Amino acid sequence: MISTFTVILDANVLYKVRLISLLMSLAVKKMFRARWTDDIHEEWMRNLIANRPDISSEQVSKRRADMNLAVPDALVTGHEAITIDGLPDPDDGHVIAAAVLTRASMIVTFNLKDFPARILTPLRLEARHPDDFLIDQYTLAPELFTQAVRQDKRRYRNPPLSTAEYLNALERAGVPETAAQLREIAVLLD
Repeated sequence: MISTFTVILDANVLYKVRLISLLMSLAVKKMFRARWTDDIHEEWMRNLIANRPDISSEQVSKRRADMNLAVPDALVTGHEAITIDGLPDPDDGHVIAAAVLTRASMIVTFNLKDFPARILTPLRLEARHPDDFLIDQYTLAPELFTQAVRQDKRRYRNPPLSTAEYLNALERAGVPETAAQLREIAVLLD
């Protein structure tokens, strides 16, 4: 499956390692085209370094490099000239600008209120919570989604995660409905 469905992943979605790991696994499987900007990277990195003293700036930089390497066409540039006015948080204009430039269909974000439909709809964009987005991806291609989850879960080797631990981590990462859906097929995840 190779999808042309393009989404911008907002900084708050890239913050939690279990969530971004799953999203990256799905993007590598070509279930959707993941896109982000250097500004988006800088935001999640700054917040992670500020809030998690146990994680070094080198580890955070490596994660950024790994993400860019895993999805080579994900980094959006040239969006800086596009101006988006009227947002609740003017600092989010670059996210919409990147979506417009890449002809993305969706912005995946926890902060739905920062991306009002009155601005997105005329641009043929939608903001979607990551839990809803993941459930949609599962519904569209359950076998491919399950393969991606198995591969993602296998990455955690030191220490290895049980299926229950993996699903609990997804729940804590802000996608409880996805975790619940996967619990129904837990036997297939081992």
